[in-house]
Amino acid sequence: MADGRGGTIIDSGTPFTTMLMPHLERVIQLFVDYFHPFGIHPVVAPPESPLDTCWVIPANFNNFPTMTYHFQDADFVIQQMSGIFVYMGDQNMICLGIIGEEDNIAPYDVILGAMQQANKRIMYDIDHQHLSV
Repeated sequence: MADGRGGTIIDSGTPFTTMLMPHLERVIQLFVDYFHPFGIHPVVAPPESPLDTCWVIPANFNNFPTMTYHFQDADFVIQQMSGIFVYMGDQNMICLGIIGEEDNIAPYDVILGAMQQANKRIMYDIDHQHLSV
């Protein structure tokens, strides 16, 4: 944004990725649309979960989607199911491992948390303000 707000913070000290709700709502809809043809529909998360959107997955299901963050100079592709979803309770319920942020006073749109950085190499060139993955 022109006022310096927006963008993404990459924070390995934050367990879950957080997104402002307008962004997260679009991401959730994409996953809902992805699972729908398989007959898999969203369910309410367990009350102890900080996560919102969950699905009960059939035991033999293994066609999990990938997720790509498009940065200015790099695409950050998350291919591991464990980098996108968290198993909840039993082994058949998964929840999207992203937390919605309601308050729009934050100077960022997304904090990319440690779960989605797992098994990834992220390089920062501070002098040239360049990110590569």
